[in-house]
Amino acid sequence: MPDKEWAKMHRKTIGCIRQCIEVSVFHHVSQETKADTLWKKLESLYERKTAQNKAFAIRKLAHLKLKEGRSVAEHLSEFQDLVNQLTRMNLVVDDKLQALLLLSSLPDSWETLVVSLSNSAPNGVLQLAMVKDSLFNEETRRKDMGKDDAQALVTENRGRSKGRNSKGRGEDECCHVADPYDEWVIDSAASYHVTPRREFFTSYKAGNLGRVKMGNKSYADIVRIGDICVETNTGYTLKLKDVRHIPDMRLNLISVSVLDKEGYESHLGNGKWKLFKGSLVFARGKICCTLYKTQVKLCRDVVNAAQDDSMPDLWHRRLAHMSEKGLQILAKKSLIPFAKGMPLNSCDYCLFGKQHRVSFRRSSTRKSNVLDLVYSDVCGPIEVESLGGNRYFVTFIDDASRKVWVYVLKTKDQVFQLFKKFHAMVEREKGKSLKCLRTDNGGEYTSNEFENYCSEYGIRHEKTVPGTPQHNGVAERINRTIVEKVRCMLRMAKLPKSFWAEAVQTACYLINRSPSVPLDFDIPERVWTGEDASYAHLKVFGCKTFAHVPKEQRLKLDDKATPCIFVGYGDAEFGYKLWDPKKKKMIRSISDLTPTSSSSDITTDIEEVQVENYGDEPAEVDGDDAIDTEGVEQEGAAHSTRDGRTSASLDLELEQMDVKTAFLHGDLEEEIYMVQPEGFEAKGKEHKVCRLKKSLYGLKQAPRQWYKKFDSFMVGQGYTRTDADHCMYVKQFPNGKFIILLLYVDDMLIVGQDANMVGSLKKELFKSFDMKDLGPARQILGMQILRDRKAKKLWLSQEKYVERVLERFNMKHAKPVSTPLGGHFKLSKKSCPSSNKEKENMESIPYSSAVGSSMYAMVCTRLDITHAVGVVSSFMVNPGKEHWEAVKWIFRYLRGSSKSCLSFGSSKPVLEGYTDADMAGDLDGRKSTSGFLFTFAGGAVSWQSKLQKCVALSTTEAEYIAATEAGKEMLWMKRFLQDLGLKQDEYVVHCDSQSALDLSKNSTYHSRTKHIDVRYHWLRLIVDQQLMQLRKIHTDKNPADMLTKVVPKEKLELCAGSAGMNSN
Repeated sequence: MPDKEWAKMHRKTIGCIRQCIEVSVFHHVSQETKADTLWKKLESLYERKTAQNKAFAIRKLAHLKLKEGRSVAEHLSEFQDLVNQLTRMNLVVDDKLQALLLLSSLPDSWETLVVSLSNSAPNGVLQLAMVKDSLFNEETRRKDMGKDDAQALVTENRGRSKGRNSKGRGEDECCHVADPYDEWVIDSAASYHVTPRREFFTSYKAGNLGRVKMGNKSYADIVRIGDICVETNTGYTLKLKDVRHIPDMRLNLISVSVLDKEGYESHLGNGKWKLFKGSLVFARGKICCTLYKTQVKLCRDVVNAAQDDSMPDLWHRRLAHMSEKGLQILAKKSLIPFAKGMPLNSCDYCLFGKQHRVSFRRSSTRKSNVLDLVYSDVCGPIEVESLGGNRYFVTFIDDASRKVWVYVLKTKDQVFQLFKKFHAMVEREKGKSLKCLRTDNGGEYTSNEFENYCSEYGIRHEKTVPGTPQHNGVAERINRTIVEKVRCMLRMAKLPKSFWAEAVQTACYLINRSPSVPLDFDIPERVWTGEDASYAHLKVFGCKTFAHVPKEQRLKLDDKATPCIFVGYGDAEFGYKLWDPKKKKMIRSISDLTPTSSSSDITTDIEEVQVENYGDEPAEVDGDDAIDTEGVEQEGAAHSTRDGRTSASLDLELEQMDVKTAFLHGDLEEEIYMVQPEGFEAKGKEHKVCRLKKSLYGLKQAPRQWYKKFDSFMVGQGYTRTDADHCMYVKQFPNGKFIILLLYVDDMLIVGQDANMVGSLKKELFKSFDMKDLGPARQILGMQILRDRKAKKLWLSQEKYVERVLERFNMKHAKPVSTPLGGHFKLSKKSCPSSNKEKENMESIPYSSAVGSSMYAMVCTRLDITHAVGVVSSFMVNPGKEHWEAVKWIFRYLRGSSKSCLSFGSSKPVLEGYTDADMAGDLDGRKSTSGFLFTFAGGAVSWQSKLQKCVALSTTEAEYIAATEAGKEMLWMKRFLQDLGLKQDEYVVHCDSQSALDLSKNSTYHSRTKHIDVRYHWLRLIVDQQLMQLRKIHTDKNPADMLTKVVPKEKLELCAGSAGMNSN
């Protein structure tokens, strides 16, 4: 081998070795410059041939086991690596020993193969090659047995969603089993179902149940008998009745004979087991170690014994740590489920929060009529201010009903105003007058205005004797109860003490729904209103929940819900108070959006399907399995704005419409069956499925079929689909007028010169589809549309979106800057974190979300930040602190320019293009950046900033490549305008490089340009054919400059102004 080639191979070898070395190891070998010495250094560090290392390697090989589900090839690879490691340590493992070790590494489920190979080995000697072949053959056989053949006339359920209208419960009411999947053996000889697991049972009863004879001729006692509800691996619920609990059993057994008596049909054979009921496959199983087994899990909508014990604890937490006696009373009244007759476990939070010395003596008598006597007391000051800045709370308690009202206040002098509010509310609610108020002698109750008010309304004000709070014992005891509950709730929820006000109001709400001893365990709310209180909506204080984000507060692709913490109930019974930890604000919600509940999209779809009759009557299926309706998500809609820019300069009508349930209009070309949605089954035909006539949300065919349906409608109306955009339709009328319709999923923009013609198209749309007329377009894709019809101007603004983004990333009050990216930033991969600690620190920073949010503004209207966003987006994979500072700099710029918008109509509808490039601006790859900008009617309609794919060797080459990219966009814009009937006299792209202009016109090859890729010389062709013109523009007047480099404030304002951006 020549020395030069050997040196090259040597460098590659060293490079390959170093690339495989971790950073923590590299410093040990960083000084080694030869491959052999580098390898020997690594061997001395990590493969020393000591007796200890040899023993460790032997032990590792001896204990190697094939894991269930792992491929044989992977196992053999690991086995061979260990053998090679021993060989390198001068320990030779021959083929015979390797064969034995490999055989011993197989798990118990392969015992049949191990016995077969051992018995068939000649003279007891195994060959390694034979063992390997046998392993591969056995793996192939197992895979073939595991495949399920498609069965005709059989429908399988793939699992159903438990939505709000279903019969299931939320996860806080459902089972939480440590191992959700359990293996059951299908036993054709068993007389009944058997399990050793106590926690599986939904019902459990004792009795003299006798003993059972085991397979080894021993006897085991039947401890209990009961029912178990399981969900099979095909998604159906199967109730196993009269299951015997035998702790000495090792396996769970399903009796085939018992299932047969209950109307099920078992098919055993070919290594597979199927359980049928009619045409439905209720469960599947397969043979394993000579036994037929199936995987099931406990039903999450049925309370099992494992969960039964915890249900009182759950309701104990929901009801603000109510006593066990109170829970039993509510269960006895059937007001709450599952808690009846079950002991309450010790609660650590109650031990911390409710310790006290003595109780106040109970009042001897209680008023018989509401508002005859009301107690009141103030509690505070609380050591920590609440979120609203409050330090006290005041309670009012009606003696007859023992209902409690609580108000939080900043100072005690607010008590009088709150009492007047309380007085007016309760008297209007009950139609009775408040007769007596009992308080202590606090100054908040003894002021002249307080006494005068009581005298004016005939309220007798009783004040306790100083130093004897027992005289106002009802109020004192309620305050103590509330504070104890607050301690428990805050401690359990792990919330700071500043949430005490929310906890106080929640505790009061729940006290009114708890049994009261003075009422002989009646409920204060029921006594006050005369109606039973509801408990179905109660939640655990501090639990995680989700708040729905209204449509007007989010963009099409934004999340529809935000994670929050439940901190109380609203004024309405089903209202909730939620805390948004990201935005640090309180949210009022009437929706029950707990993480366990499915969305109600399916309900909306079912209502639409029932109205339109899109499914046949349930029938038997002959063919493929039916689809399920779980996890249906409706597609978000968006809008395009190019028609808006055209309508500004020509003063056209700009209308917006929306198609309701667009995907339900598509006609299916395939034969598809659907399981009947839960809760909407046809009576007497629950086991049948529906054949779909039209598409549904969730079908992969739905978007395409909807488009084909709409396309055929538009073509039938005489519209032409444009070549430049297949979602845009144009119709030219004999009188010279036209209408343009742009479709984006289920939203439409309609542009026309005549309002009557636009109205006629709307009527036709209403006849064929379920439409919603949104009138003149005012907001598109989060962009606000403003029009001045007289001046023929239109503005697009994202001010509200920018403000929401700044608030989301806590930059709303940041100090503004004048440029999107400071000149001091020199961003490169050198700033990326290299150590694990640095990477962990950056994981908590929402870098990707921040860049994505700013990118959306850049794509729509904020072309002034295009270059800055392009730079920071290059480090999405591994951003560093300096990159994050650059992102925050962009936000600071947006903070000062949030009112900037794009304007159109200030000049004639002429298309003009601008192109520019920097030189090697990328510090890592030394690539240049191409940028182009196109304006129409005075405003920017298309722009781009992008790293070039090759490294340019000169500014001429960089500018030439950028002009080529602009030329491609110009040709598409030309075709687009021609489709709309807006032909231009000329199509011009302005470039500030005279050398690039000369190169586009001169086809002569010379040494400085002959290396340029042929694809970029396409520019010469279109210039030569006069499809586009390249013209010189001065650098100072080129608006595309801001797309390729950092420019000073004055130049940025000039470029943005030339592109139609202004802040008016």
